[in-house]
Amino acid sequence: MFDVNLLQAISDWQLGGDATAKKIRGDRLKVLATDLPAAFKSCAASCYRRLSLTKGAVWKVGTEYALEETISSWTLNLEVAQAFKDGVPAKGYQGVIFTHQPSTQEVIINLNALFSNAEFQLAVSQKCSEIKNFDRGIGRYGNSQCEVVLSLEKLPLNSVHCWGGYVGDEESFEGMLPEGETMGSFKKRLASSSFDFNQPHWLCDPEAIRRVNYVLANSGKKWAAYKAAGLCI
Repeated sequence: MFDVNLLQAISDWQLGGDATAKKIRGDRLKVLATDLPAAFKSCAASCYRRLSLTKGAVWKVGTEYALEETISSWTLNLEVAQAFKDGVPAKGYQGVIFTHQPSTQEVIINLNALFSNAEFQLAVSQKCSEIKNFDRGIGRYGNSQCEVVLSLEKLPLNSVHCWGGYVGDEESFEGMLPEGETMGSFKKRLASSSFDFNQPHWLCDPEAIRRVNYVLANSGKKWAAYKAAGLCI
């Protein structure tokens, strides 16, 4: 069941690469994983994916985000998503972690389930010498990323689980405060906390996420209207 061609495709996928390489490897993995048992082609838990967006891309999100890579890596572990590629992106970029409960049709392969299978582990150990770049793919990553490979094109804005980035200063929160709270009371609460504006943060509070998404949804609608009217490129 776990022949060397499938193992090679999995290892090649874990190598990463640019968008072109990922598309080729993703398409090949999809074909070779077609006949795997349902246990390796489904996922009952929510998955997470961390992305790094430019500031301009953030304001154009609107009510949904179009993924550049339709076949993409997701993880079952939120901590893995938060730590991926050194965690919160560098200043100038906006981190975002989406969460998604995939349908069976969206699952290309559940690598987390595969690596938890004794027969699969045995196949890897027996055929590792036949796998090109083994030490850079399966041999390096294994199940460290609790990965599920999904095929998706778009995600709704309400699937955002965390926003991440560097907060410029206290004034950056104006317009996003809880109802009834003033900037004065907000600054007092900050003064008595350990919050550091110079450190990157993941914002995962559901109510705060809702407020941020509301602002972005409205800005996205305005941008779409401007584009339709030919007022922007």
